[in-house]
Amino acid sequence: MLISVLINNYNYGHFLIEAVNSVLSQTYTKWELIIVDDGSTDDSHSIIKAIAEKDPRIRAVIQENGGQAAAFNAGVKNATGEVMTFLDADDLYKPDYLQKIYEVYSAIPECDFLYTGLEKFGLEEEVVYPFNMTELTDLGFSNLLVLAREISIGEPTSVMSIRAKAAHQIFPLPFVSDWKISADNALCLASSLALHRKFCLPEPLMRYRIHGGNHYAGVHQSSDRVYKDRMIRERLKAEYYDRFKYGNKPPIGRTWADQFVDEAATGNKPYAMLRRYAGVFNDPKVRLQQPNLNLFKRWKYKKQIKTIMGKI
Repeated sequence: MLISVLINNYNYGHFLIEAVNSVLSQTYTKWELIIVDDGSTDDSHSIIKAIAEKDPRIRAVIQENGGQAAAFNAGVKNATGEVMTFLDADDLYKPDYLQKIYEVYSAIPECDFLYTGLEKFGLEEEVVYPFNMTELTDLGFSNLLVLAREISIGEPTSVMSIRAKAAHQIFPLPFVSDWKISADNALCLASSLALHRKFCLPEPLMRYRIHGGNHYAGVHQSSDRVYKDRMIRERLKAEYYDRFKYGNKPPIGRTWADQFVDEAATGNKPYAMLRRYAGVFNDPKVRLQQPNLNLFKRWKYKKQIKTIMGKI
């Protein structure tokens, strides 16, 4: 299985060699590396050229500045692997990252999208286990969770990977000017809306650098920015909703209420994630202010959900 590693870079020449070295040091060796430089004005071009000349598995794509979504699109367009991974130029893979995700994709053909835990380093140090999970977990589908709760499953960029056949369902990402930063969020949203089955390997296989110059992590978001982010998310959701021809009917199931329950029951969602589904039934947009608990008869977590609902 060939794995395409896609590095997106903008003026991170001083970090880029470390990121590339983290790929070169992988225990799994069947990979290609595509470095997309998004119009850098530092010394990134010369660094990338020198790197690409040393290893035939490394290719460079140089483009005018268009933002992170544009860089993602260029990387996916040039990738030839069966699985694609995304790596920000300021982050690092641990040596067994590719080996571990290869094992998951090989063993579980229904896995469309996989993300891992991470280890923060630099100005902050913390190990992050998504939803406090401790083992490989099938998260099932999350389409309605995205539509109703605006919750993304899978970011940040450098923990994400996706099967090529799934990637080609959602790429190229639209509205690239909306996603000059935080395009990982767009990818996560689009993947859920495409009904990709997501898995999480919570082991911290990626090192997430906090350096004070991050475009998003640790940056205060003004109320105006929060509102704008919500609007661009809504526009993206509408685009994919139309693309997959959902219309005004639920994409799966008989009614919206049935579908929320059915979706929550897919996979083996952790308790913390199920709480997000419980919140759906108190959301005025869903118009289920007084949930009928009989809806949960198909849900193996119905006792837990009753407890959660009683606390809301």
